[in-house]
Amino acid sequence: MIRRKCMAVGFVLTVFLLCMTACQMEGNDGNSSVRSRNAVSGAAMSADQVQEDFWAKVDEKLGDVQRRFFHNDVAYFAELQDDEDYDGNDRWVLIQQDPNNKGMTRYEIPELHAVHGIAGDWLYYTTEKQTEETLWRMPIGKTEKREILLPAKKEKLVTMYDLIDMYESIYVSDSCLIFEGEMKDDDFVRLYRYDLQAKKCEPLLQERELIRGDLVFTSEHEMAVFGGQLFIQTDNSLYSLEPESGETTRLMDKKRENYVSMVQCGNSMYITTDRRQIYRYDGEGKKPVCVIKKDIFRKRLEELHPWGDKGEYRDHEINDIYAYENRLYLSITADWSKKKTDQWGSTGFILFYADIENIEELGLEEKLWDSVKTIWGNNEKLTLELPDDFPLQDEVYGPSMTGGIVDGKMILLGDKVVPAYVSSITFLPCMAYDLDTGETIVNPKVKMRNGKKPD
Repeated sequence: MIRRKCMAVGFVLTVFLLCMTACQMEGNDGNSSVRSRNAVSGAAMSADQVQEDFWAKVDEKLGDVQRRFFHNDVAYFAELQDDEDYDGNDRWVLIQQDPNNKGMTRYEIPELHAVHGIAGDWLYYTTEKQTEETLWRMPIGKTEKREILLPAKKEKLVTMYDLIDMYESIYVSDSCLIFEGEMKDDDFVRLYRYDLQAKKCEPLLQERELIRGDLVFTSEHEMAVFGGQLFIQTDNSLYSLEPESGETTRLMDKKRENYVSMVQCGNSMYITTDRRQIYRYDGEGKKPVCVIKKDIFRKRLEELHPWGDKGEYRDHEINDIYAYENRLYLSITADWSKKKTDQWGSTGFILFYADIENIEELGLEEKLWDSVKTIWGNNEKLTLELPDDFPLQDEVYGPSMTGGIVDGKMILLGDKVVPAYVSSITFLPCMAYDLDTGETIVNPKVKMRNGKKPD
């Protein structure tokens, strides 16, 4: 259920991709136990297995497969089955994976939709039936040998027309849950708080400005939590939220069209609300402070001059911010125009980095910059080739955007190749750039079009 953000961002990124193409180089309740399919012998894993495991991590991080949640090193997740139910719908099974791949238990939960988290000794999940979604929790028990789930003791919490949020996440604690949902007779999605002691679900925010607030997620596709606070964005502002009391604090302005991007690095949260500059938030009642001003980005881009000798800086956009070790990584798109003309273009995939101890000094990931230029071609206009039918293998126009960091590698995404009559937009991981070595690896399951033609 990746909803509002992907719908908005998908459109923007498609436009961005087209601009890049045109001008970048112009500048169920029972259970049964089975062995894990992923068990590996004591021998060292082969290079192919290492690569397969890496791309599996990427798929999980990007939400292409259900996330795993851990309790005492035991993993719980929903797995899509190869068959479909009698209505032709996807069928999911709840999986319990023991540590070190020693065993797997499958719990058949009718109409399972997703697993959302663990708090204390409870597993939280949803089921979906026609136009209703229900949030449940199931206790985690223990025998002499291992953990087990106790389906007979499951508890039904709340049923709504639409439940949870765009990344299928809820904030879970021992006392309450925070999530987005829509009641059947309501006209829009609201934030709700479920009190686990009172067993009561109520809209969280009633103020006019906050009633349509959305939870904020980090660039790493995780709910933004910092110092025990959650973050909420409205059309005009960014707020912090104390889950237990429901108290909110306004932190800063934001533009209506921008989705807040933030990530934690070190002991601070780094935020952009205007996509032009970076703010640091240390909590403790302090307001965010601008630490990388827009003029610093402009100066660095003018030094790089990705538009060539005949162009000049017009504007820039921070597509996203990421954190690895003690560095921020900033994915930038530069807008430029040709001198003395009305012609303009956009150049993306400019990845700057900054050590948080010396944050104004922006370095450039030059090897990535060179790799992307090679893929897209050099000083030539490229066109999108739209197929008449779906390709036999996943193909992408790309890379076209960054997707997060996994095992020290920046994931690069491409816009999936589909026939012209398909309006949905899907991004697939096609490459990974090692931030330590500068090496680039290609996802063997995905082919790239345009700069690199399919074989």
